[in-house]
Amino acid sequence: MKELSATASASVGASAERCVSFLAEVGGYPSWYPSVVRSASVLERDDSGVPTLARAEVHLALGPISHDLGLLLAVAVDPTREVRLTREASDASDGELFSLVWRASGGPPTALQLELSASVGVPRFAPGGARRGAFARGFGDAAGRALQS
Repeated sequence: MKELSATASASVGASAERCVSFLAEVGGYPSWYPSVVRSASVLERDDSGVPTLARAEVHLALGPISHDLGLLLAVAVDPTREVRLTREASDASDGELFSLVWRASGGPPTALQLELSASVGVPRFAPGGARRGAFARGFGDAAGRALQS
């Protein structure tokens, strides 16, 4: 297993509440970041209509090494500041882990922060460092562009 972690940030013109609402809708991710989120759908919602469980196919690429993760994700939402997507333990029998945390503050403009962590079955010699940061920045940039439109 290779441990991956990275952070990224963006500044967007939308309110923090709008950012959180947008990022909680996991089913929309393929429309604004199709090169990484190949498919996604919301499976369950709470009584307020906020997603609580989703399924996604994520494509991780680290230089010449790539890996596709099929994920069952718990979705935890703080409506004013955070969306946390975490691979369900019952779905992680292969030992792979995945967590994506979005935080929104201030605004507008709103500071959007992303924390990515994963443990995936790719060779230990797979590139890391700057490529992990580029992966996270790509996610943050794609969300920022989508929120600006």
